[in-house]
Amino acid sequence: MHIRSKEIAYMGMLMAVAIVFILIGCYFDVSTIFFLAAASFLAGCVERNLSLVKAMIFVIGTTIIGLILSPQKLYLVTFFGFCVYVLLAERIQEKEEQGQTSFLVKGHIWIKGVVYHAMLVIVVVLMQYLTGLDQIKKSVVYTFFSGHMAVFAIICIVAAELLWVLFDKAYFLFQQQYGHYLKINE
Repeated sequence: MHIRSKEIAYMGMLMAVAIVFILIGCYFDVSTIFFLAAASFLAGCVERNLSLVKAMIFVIGTTIIGLILSPQKLYLVTFFGFCVYVLLAERIQEKEEQGQTSFLVKGHIWIKGVVYHAMLVIVVVLMQYLTGLDQIKKSVVYTFFSGHMAVFAIICIVAAELLWVLFDKAYFLFQQQYGHYLKINE
């Protein structure tokens, strides 16, 4: 019984910190991606210290509380996508450390890439459906590249790939540098 209460308290504290990060990201638009990524890194800490099931409970609970408290509801889609990616990356890392040689471990970069790109396509299609991409058409960057749509598309693709690489490297660097501070005490 005592062990279970420690886990619940650990998840609750990390959930509170994740909600604070989400709310800060909603109010400071220039740092939105940074704070949403930081909040999703906490889901990886829960998975690493407890289990995948408890990490999924953490993500669902954080998303529900975020829907109640956050003024920017669509940011939670980004948070949820980041969490899915972090939990997948953490699962692959765990299998790699166990020395397994399954396809999940051997093709880890391909699997992570397929998941990232599938989520990216879903978000782009969802944004097109919900907003018609009117916000992009109003931006200065879009008007600058309006005569050169191929260049604009290439820049968007390169930016998306850089985001993927940076996010993946930042997560594992976070775990390496600060993960031991977030371990649950035995």
